[in-house]
Amino acid sequence: MQITAAAQHDYQLAIAAYEAGDFAAAIAQLDRLLVDIPDWAAAIGLQGLCYYRCDQKETGIARLRQAIALDPTEPHHLNNLGNLLQQMEQLTEALEQLNQALAIAPTHAAARFNRAITLQKLGDPATALRDYQQLLEMDPDNTEIRYNSAHAALAIGDWDFGLPAYEARCQQLRHFPEIEASLKLPRWQGQDLGQQTLLVWGEQGFGDRLMGARWVPLLRQRYPQARIVWQTSPSLVRLFQTWADDQLTVIAEGAELPVCDWQVPLLSLMLIFQSDRDHLPWHGPYFFPRQGALLPNRDRPRLGLVWSAGRNPAQSAEFAANKSCPLALLWSALSESGWEVVSLQVDEARQAWQTIADPPLDLGSEIGDFQDTVDRLAHLDLLITVDTAIAHLGGMIGLPTWVLLPAVPDWRWELSGSTTPWYPSLRLFRQPSPGDWSGAIAALQTALTESQPTPLSWNYRGELSVADWIEAADRAFTAQNWPRAEWLIRQALAIAPQEPSFHRALGRSLKQQGDYAGAAQALAIACEQAPMQAEFWQERSSLEYYDNQLTAALASLNQAIALQGATADTLISRGVLHYRLGQFPESLADYEAAAAIAPESPLLRCNRGFLHLHWGNWQQGWPDLEVRFDYQPELDPFQYRQLAPAWRGESLGNQTLLIWGEQGLGDHLLFCRWLLELRQQHPQAQLVFVTDPLLEQLMQQLADDRLQICCLGEPVPACDRQVALMSLPAIAQTTPATVPWQGVYFQSSTPPLRCAEALQVGFVWASGKRSSPETARLYREKSCPLSELLPALLAVPEVDYYSFQVGADVAELQPWLEQSDRLFDLSEQLQDFQDTADWLAEMDLLISVDTAVANLAGMMALPVWTLLPEPANWRWGLSGETTPWYPSMRLYRQSQRGDWSDAIAQIQQNLVQFSRDRKTVS
Repeated sequence: MQITAAAQHDYQLAIAAYEAGDFAAAIAQLDRLLVDIPDWAAAIGLQGLCYYRCDQKETGIARLRQAIALDPTEPHHLNNLGNLLQQMEQLTEALEQLNQALAIAPTHAAARFNRAITLQKLGDPATALRDYQQLLEMDPDNTEIRYNSAHAALAIGDWDFGLPAYEARCQQLRHFPEIEASLKLPRWQGQDLGQQTLLVWGEQGFGDRLMGARWVPLLRQRYPQARIVWQTSPSLVRLFQTWADDQLTVIAEGAELPVCDWQVPLLSLMLIFQSDRDHLPWHGPYFFPRQGALLPNRDRPRLGLVWSAGRNPAQSAEFAANKSCPLALLWSALSESGWEVVSLQVDEARQAWQTIADPPLDLGSEIGDFQDTVDRLAHLDLLITVDTAIAHLGGMIGLPTWVLLPAVPDWRWELSGSTTPWYPSLRLFRQPSPGDWSGAIAALQTALTESQPTPLSWNYRGELSVADWIEAADRAFTAQNWPRAEWLIRQALAIAPQEPSFHRALGRSLKQQGDYAGAAQALAIACEQAPMQAEFWQERSSLEYYDNQLTAALASLNQAIALQGATADTLISRGVLHYRLGQFPESLADYEAAAAIAPESPLLRCNRGFLHLHWGNWQQGWPDLEVRFDYQPELDPFQYRQLAPAWRGESLGNQTLLIWGEQGLGDHLLFCRWLLELRQQHPQAQLVFVTDPLLEQLMQQLADDRLQICCLGEPVPACDRQVALMSLPAIAQTTPATVPWQGVYFQSSTPPLRCAEALQVGFVWASGKRSSPETARLYREKSCPLSELLPALLAVPEVDYYSFQVGADVAELQPWLEQSDRLFDLSEQLQDFQDTADWLAEMDLLISVDTAVANLAGMMALPVWTLLPEPANWRWGLSGETTPWYPSMRLYRQSQRGDWSDAIAQIQQNLVQFSRDRKTVS
């Protein structure tokens, strides 16, 4: 086929018309060309694109198929056909065409991009992400590719890649006129705000703004002196203004902005706070209804219904339609459910409600903004909705909310599971396959028949009685929906604020959510209103204890004892408080008084045992601790004690002894030294040590043909005897003077590099897990505020600092990393304790609070300075800078409870000298 220069010129004119959007002119131009050259594949393919843009889609597809038949090796036509099929949701064939294009031309960027989009629509974001990442290697500055890759990564839970990539959306948001003024300000990246003013501007849809609202209180908490201006949609202003005060102003988009120093998009706070899917902030419920009720009498449980999704200006009608569920299909499942159904649908989709025979109550016309919506949600037992803003609102107020999702939902809902880390009260019902709402509704219908709460009863004014709110709160307690319970109790308190039992119930719901300060405050009000109720004072004492208000807790408990007399339990509790306050004689007196009442109480003996150990009376303390499993059976979750008789120190001969780790990771490290003692004392025995998976690789350094290392929870070899790790020093009758030490127990798995000129200092500022009230209390007690420790360290010159902190606390380091080039975050490198040991070997010194890393450094005989609260854990004794556990460890104690200043100042002074001494040696 011969293409003349004139024909080529006319073809270029057709291309120009296509690019200018004049598709009819382009088609006419190509028609003239094809009269003379009817088999010109490029012209036919271009004409196919033009027909498609003229909404003659089938003709366009047919012309592209013709072009491919004429020139099957041209990837351009295959890509165009695949792209158009993808837009028409013919995804399987689209993927076939795009795969063919890439088989011919693997570097064809457009085909790879279109294939990635198709894969996402097909529910394969992992493969799509690989395509996007390959494209980014070729074009790293392409914001569209990066933004799409973020959606793919977040959908599979890869927040490490996804959150930074999600920032590319900001380039696409620039065309929205309502935020034009915001973008003129410098972008805030998480640095200290001091007393400056930060503009936080809402973005994308209503649901995004509601979902992202949870980070605003965190901003307030981290930067208490800063002023926050929160710009959002007018429909959300009244709701968000319930948070406003002198430091937080809420304004509508389009309103005049006050003077601000910085700006940040709302959802960028996810990255600034280093959030991840497993540690999303939740301190809900976040919003509450106004006083007064709005719905009429009913005698059945009531659910609200929303079946059609709204859309923001950046989204297509097809996007919203994919999330919307046909009302007729939903109504067929709900109409005979036994529930009263009310509509909360807004916008033009409300009209469909009138197609129902004898339609129930329609509240959509009464809703002017999101505060109106909350006022109506307050009187529902359940919300059923598609993926739209009200799903987020239901979650933010703790209302049981069931969300119907398409087979391939938005990234935040991921691809599987019936729950979501975003909202505790949400339950997800997914299409089993694209477009199959009947499958999702069938699952919902089954769940609905199994969930029939007793309805709230209304009086003639349409208002709830106090009893109604409390009855509903009791149901929420039974379902362990603590945010919902809190919200309902607050409604009862709004009506009857002088009822002390309501304040007590509020305290209990707050305790379950980890808000011990708020819970203690609620019990304080209950005690003020009912000062003769001993159980209120006792419960208040417990909450004050968990909030580390130990002096107040002791006073409350004394009041309870004065009212009801002393029992063994209250004497033990008071002994614990005296102990935590460092009042050891008073603590022992309480324990002895309790022993006169209940001498074999495991709770008594455990606490008395720790007191004796702390006091240095180890021979008295060890025997008491041996009853710890009667007090806390959860210390043996895998029931190793059932596998064989307990070993009590007798000769083992050639028997097999199972030693199983207990308590925390630091305890495994501290007590594992007795494994080597056992190996020496029982040379014919076989030893099996069961430890945490995070420690397994490290502990293999101790293994040989007579000592096997296994992981907790995994099958273990048959054994003749078993013993808990912490029982070994008791069997050995260990005293502070006889703690075994055989030198370096653990080493790096690789030769240390040690190539840095500057002093290298590791640091850890926060203690371990806080999964229970007691561990949460210990976390607060043992952790040293980074804002106090790090400035003191950075004031020492010529020192590089390496953070060994892992977990959620790492996010606190982010602003400091951006301000100092002497600060490094190792968290991503530390997957287990062997990794930690490898990095510790590179350090000249570790500065740490009382946590497992400090114990590991001690077991490696590395210099380690340990910050201790007052009083510290029993193993560190009452006083002194040294410890029999680790020759290389130096202890820095609080001079008074809760005050780290003296210990930090001493560390800073000694670090200066440490640095000088190192230079002298060098």
